Amino acid sequence: MNIHFTEYLQYRAKIRGFDLKQLEDILRYSPERYYDTETGRSIVVGKYQDKLILIPYEKNKSNITPILVKAAELNPASACLLAGPLTCFKYQRLRSV
Repeated sequence: MNIHFTEYLQYRAKIRGFDLKQLEDILRYSPERYYDTETGRSIVVGKYQDKLILIPYEKNKSNITPILVKAAELNPASACLLAGPLTCFKYQRLRSV
């Protein structure tokens, strides 16, 4: 499966200091995945350095196209993120896959 990073995502990742190879590894190997019933996109969740990363993506037969990268720092104020998948985000439209 090929991962196609759009020019815009590459630009935003560079500005925010994300390494595309690490994002690719999260997209390929993270076991924590969800489906957003409102947008129809899949979401993969993984750890990037000290951050929890959410990457919505679109998938077809041969390509995965990540849409954006959403990060939340893991610190005592947001430790509730570790309590369970997306517990603190209140994403009721997400469904575990």
